[in-house]
Amino acid sequence: DAAPAEDAAAPAAPAAPAAEGAPAGEGAAAEGAAVVKRPIVPGGVKALLRKTSKDIIEGIRRRRTSTIESAGPKDDADEKLSAEEAKWRIPAQFFYDPTSPELNPVREDKELPPQGINATRFMGYDFSRQGNILWTSVEEFAYISGHVVTFMNVKTRVRRFLHGRDNGGIGALAMSPDMAYLAVAEKSITTQPNVYIYSFKTMRLYRILRKGTQKGYASVKFSPHNKSHVAVLGCFPDYLLSVWDWKNERLLLKCKAYGQDVLDVRWGQFPGMLTTVGVGHIRFWKMATTFTGLKLQGDLGKFGASELSDITGFVELPDGKVVSGTEYGKLLLWEGVFVKVELMKGDPSAGDEAYKTLAGSPHAGSIDVIMIDKEDGLVISGGDDGFLRWWPIDQIDMAEADYDNGILEYGIVMRKEVRIPPHGSDYAQYPAHIQYITKSDDEQTWLIQDGRNGVVWSYKPESGECMPVMNTHSKQVTGAIVSTKYPGMVISAGMDGTVRVMNVSQQWDNQLFHNARPTMNSNVGVTCMDAAPESVDPDQRTVCCGYTDGTMRAFNINEDGLMLLQALRPHNKVIKQIAYSKDEHNLLATLSEDNSIFFFNVRSLSDHAVPLGFQQMPVQVISFSWDATTGNLILALQDGSLLELAKPVLETIDNSETYSMNLDYKAVMPELPELDDSDEEEEEEEGEKAEGEEGAEAPAEGGDAEDKPPEEGEEEEGGKKKKKKKKATEEEEVELSAPMSAWQGARAQFLIRQARTILEEMDESRQFGINGCRNAWIVKPSGKSRGRGIKVMRELDEIFRNCESDGFQWICQKYIERPQLVHGYKFDIRQWVLVTDWNPLTVYIWAQPYLRFAGQKYDETLSDRSEYIHLVNNSIIKYMDGFNKVNEDLQATGFMWFRQQYEEYLHGKYCKCCKHRTPFLKPPPYTCETFGVRWEDVAFTAKEEDDDDEDDKEGPSPAETQKSISPSASSQKSTAPGASPRSSSDDEEATSKTTPEAADVPSSTEASAPASAPENPGAENGKFPGLQGETVADDDESVDVCENLWDTCIRPEMEKIIIQSLTSVVDGIQHRKGSVELFGYDFMVGEGTSGKPEAWLIEVNSSPACDYSTPVTTPLVKKVMEDNAKVMVDLKADPEASTGEWELIKHDYKPVPQRTGFAQGSQLEVLGKKMKLPKGAKKKKKTKESKTAIDQKEESPAESADEGSGEEEDDEKDDDDEDD
Repeated sequence: DAAPAEDAAAPAAPAAPAAEGAPAGEGAAAEGAAVVKRPIVPGGVKALLRKTSKDIIEGIRRRRTSTIESAGPKDDADEKLSAEEAKWRIPAQFFYDPTSPELNPVREDKELPPQGINATRFMGYDFSRQGNILWTSVEEFAYISGHVVTFMNVKTRVRRFLHGRDNGGIGALAMSPDMAYLAVAEKSITTQPNVYIYSFKTMRLYRILRKGTQKGYASVKFSPHNKSHVAVLGCFPDYLLSVWDWKNERLLLKCKAYGQDVLDVRWGQFPGMLTTVGVGHIRFWKMATTFTGLKLQGDLGKFGASELSDITGFVELPDGKVVSGTEYGKLLLWEGVFVKVELMKGDPSAGDEAYKTLAGSPHAGSIDVIMIDKEDGLVISGGDDGFLRWWPIDQIDMAEADYDNGILEYGIVMRKEVRIPPHGSDYAQYPAHIQYITKSDDEQTWLIQDGRNGVVWSYKPESGECMPVMNTHSKQVTGAIVSTKYPGMVISAGMDGTVRVMNVSQQWDNQLFHNARPTMNSNVGVTCMDAAPESVDPDQRTVCCGYTDGTMRAFNINEDGLMLLQALRPHNKVIKQIAYSKDEHNLLATLSEDNSIFFFNVRSLSDHAVPLGFQQMPVQVISFSWDATTGNLILALQDGSLLELAKPVLETIDNSETYSMNLDYKAVMPELPELDDSDEEEEEEEGEKAEGEEGAEAPAEGGDAEDKPPEEGEEEEGGKKKKKKKKATEEEEVELSAPMSAWQGARAQFLIRQARTILEEMDESRQFGINGCRNAWIVKPSGKSRGRGIKVMRELDEIFRNCESDGFQWICQKYIERPQLVHGYKFDIRQWVLVTDWNPLTVYIWAQPYLRFAGQKYDETLSDRSEYIHLVNNSIIKYMDGFNKVNEDLQATGFMWFRQQYEEYLHGKYCKCCKHRTPFLKPPPYTCETFGVRWEDVAFTAKEEDDDDEDDKEGPSPAETQKSISPSASSQKSTAPGASPRSSSDDEEATSKTTPEAADVPSSTEASAPASAPENPGAENGKFPGLQGETVADDDESVDVCENLWDTCIRPEMEKIIIQSLTSVVDGIQHRKGSVELFGYDFMVGEGTSGKPEAWLIEVNSSPACDYSTPVTTPLVKKVMEDNAKVMVDLKADPEASTGEWELIKHDYKPVPQRTGFAQGSQLEVLGKKMKLPKGAKKKKKTKESKTAIDQKEESPAESADEGSGEEEDDEKDDDDEDD
């Protein structure tokens, strides 16, 4: 610690002068203890005074220039600290002026100022936010609605609003522990967002925290230990965790929280401790003091043998342990960074053995809320099943896993259970999805965020009363209709499947009633809606809604609520748009995702919509509109063009056998802009050149061409003929089927050039051969594995709708629509890659990859989006019926092949030789028999593990797997084009009548099988069933060896892609010597331009699955584990040791040498120990003058280098280092 300020700051006064002739210092000694002793300075009193003045001047100079870090034990610490703090300290009474230019940025042209917009209603609630409730007082809470913070009084329902300041909305809210300040962390589109801190009583802007993240904030929390600290968590793309001294707007610490979505940050019960959670992780942080200062250090939680899970709810126990929820219904007890035990529901009837007798998981579904009741010693959990459950902390503390038997589960007895809402509630018919709970200060009122019913519940723990505070859409609002006949009435529909009627003329409690369809709980939502015209419903109280499952429903609004008039299902896919015609024809049209348009005749309310038929469009239709003049439909296409589709004529419709219609349609061609002068000149030059070539013989036949009179459309000018400029409107229309010679006009030539440009771009694209024409895209959440959440989509709005409905980050990748198929099945190649060093890059490739097949044959039309067709993940396919049986087409169990089987297939498909010599075709070297393993035993063990997973709701059920790819499952039979719409009641639909056209369409199995696939797998023809030609012996040198396409095409491409992918990230990898990493590369194969197979990289997996899932993976996993040890252990001891099936990839990549300079702002750290002088070395007593001289030498190293330095000078420096 530094010396007291008065001792260090004030230089001592000179001592009283000594008597004449007396030695220096004797006079001071006579004064006694009150006189400070001074060191004897050679030169007398004048030298002492001179040195004292010099020290004072030097001290002033140091105080002006030094910082806190340079303060030594003899410096004036308090004064230096005050001087440093004065640089960034903000007065406590300071507030921002709301009229300052900083808070009022310059508006763009025609942009309304915020003062010109007065918000009167905010009737929605954002349930996509995990925690969107914040108590601001005992009776008031706040929540976020887009760019506005809404404050609502629980008793009076009165609301007030606070508008955000940045342009990206609001990310998070927080209240200080003393409830005096409100933090609003915002998002921004154009600039870096800020955190605005308001004085809550006056709502005056108090502080602004700037440049803490790039795009927006996900969470903000005030510290309960330090009143000036706040933790702020950024969202995509940087995920920065920062700690601020918010009262002085000073950033203290910041660090990247994680590489994927981080959802929440909380302070721990001990000072300087924080915890962050998110997608697939939990991380424990501490503010630690290191050699270089205060640091933010985070330890990532390790799940170990427990299943990886997203974490949203957690709580810290009094002893420092942490209890967290999971997405599969278990409670995890964390001790340090490891999972100590998995907490399960114990059987209370078992008594003391309840921890062994398990009654299932604590919850059915995800657990998003964990709280603690310290007074009663209970942990409270809430989740997707709608239950709140109380668990004793003492049993949780005693929980221990049975590591000897590999059992992590431990049973605890539930003390209490409450369903939200209670059974028989009049406000909601489904159990709540408890997303978040916040308690009032007196803990007498809990606010519960219910993401399923769209309700914020007020729960009283003492009385058990549960009442709704808010009731609104829980997902995206997809439609709103304002009634023109009933002022204030608004009808809205949303992706939560509800239709709601509100009265916006009243100030609060706007909702009158809503229709909660039974489909709401099965993720079926409303995508569009339209109001019936006055000619159909004079009262204008009828609306028709389209749903994601292809159903349309008509409702009539009366005093009792929404009455269902009719339910039909005209489509199998999502209904994108629904609209009534506004003329006397009374037609209703629906547009589906599959580009089919169904027409209905609307007659009356009782018999609302009578199906007429559908028109299947061959192009991608985005939207449509009724033409009020002709009554036809105007279709907006994806390519930017328009089509006019003729309306159906009722008298000519015959739908007794089929609903398919053949209506006329034509292109609506807008007038193209006139060509500029440069284009005209080019056309004139081309025309003159052509005339010169063709008219060379003209004079001989008919005289000089110049003597001819000008033709129509030409004029004489300066002795030359000049063509007149023709307008596009004067051109005659050309049929699309006309020959090229007819396309001579300006507009026709423009279209021809556009078409040729597109064809040239297609030729340049290497991926054109695999892209297909269905515009299919694969969308998957970035933080999930095992095929969870993967969907195939074809519409941009569908992709946005899916990604916006969840708070996670998504990956959108072009779907390979034309992959290589094996006997009609889609497949990929799982290739293991081992990286043992990044500098130099050392990569090994596993010589025995394997193929993974889809469970059903591929449908090239993409009309069926079943997971079993498009996904090859074993975690998905294993739930399909017949997975463990031998597939007749593939002649394999578990839908996997060894590499050798694929080589044989390639040879049989591509080789055209008359005689086949194939020494490279050999049986798989490693099978279950190789390791003495019976697959039946391995399958039985794997089945037990799968059963456990099913009990824990971990894996998808067979029914669920049919639904996750698309809202319309493959098991739902035809109501698409070619089938009739089905009339339905609330819960069931009628059967459909299929058409002859549908019967003539080949099945997906027939259409997807390649023509060159072997037709008779059981035939005998040497090694290859179905191979044409003669097979000779492998040692017959008179015949050339056939080409092994695996070695010549696929394997080299894979190695090239592997090296390119690794070198693209080598600069960003933090690698430690002596550590390795195993990757799982997934490749697909397509037809190359040369007619041979070509490999394409799909994705790279870290920590790939290495389990005994099939008879193929069982021996390969056993072998790769043995060979891993050979590479990591044997090869280091002996460079000539065998690496098994691992083969080193040779490449030309050379690492870029690291720069030796230091970036600006780098923190340098010196590690080592003090050097001691050798014995006998002469030490010199250091004086102030010598130290000053040495400092000057250190400031000018160039001058010191030029001068000679002897041993004496070195000794002097060593003395200084030792003294320092």
